[in-house]
Amino acid sequence: MTTKLELTISRLDWDQIENDGDTVIKYDHAASEDRYCQMVADELSGYVVDVEIDVVLGDGTYMDGYKARWIPATAEYNDVYLETEIEAAISDVYESFAWCIPASGVLSIDNGRTTCTPEEAIAAVAWDVIVNAMDDDIRETTHMAMDQCSDMEYLVAYLKLGSIVIG
Repeated sequence: MTTKLELTISRLDWDQIENDGDTVIKYDHAASEDRYCQMVADELSGYVVDVEIDVVLGDGTYMDGYKARWIPATAEYNDVYLETEIEAAISDVYESFAWCIPASGVLSIDNGRTTCTPEEAIAAVAWDVIVNAMDDDIRETTHMAMDQCSDMEYLVAYLKLGSIVIG
């Protein structure tokens, strides 16, 4: 029999990642929160057997600095071992930043550490590298909408629909 465990974790109340006080990259808030919840649930499924895990977002009362906190939705999950595993999974997922989905218009050529302009990207990176980092669907949509144009015009049009992080 499968038991259900519902966790409420903190909302991601900011829309950009910072490193040493500098804004690094803006991200798609709603999509990143959804991915964050799914990644926490996936991480926990490796620790807990025969438990269906549902992760939902709460409000700011679950925040502990930049670390996510959680509460069990049902009282029977007061197992100290399980609490430790849940806290570790939430922390591991958060600190990986793999849940971040860059917002449209973000362009980075150093793996998201900083952003740059289309001009800077074209000057620093080969065009085929930029194209390979694009989302296939957005690239095709942009291609269908554009007549002959320069690489710069194409990149600017693409960034209205998506983001590119190279590195």
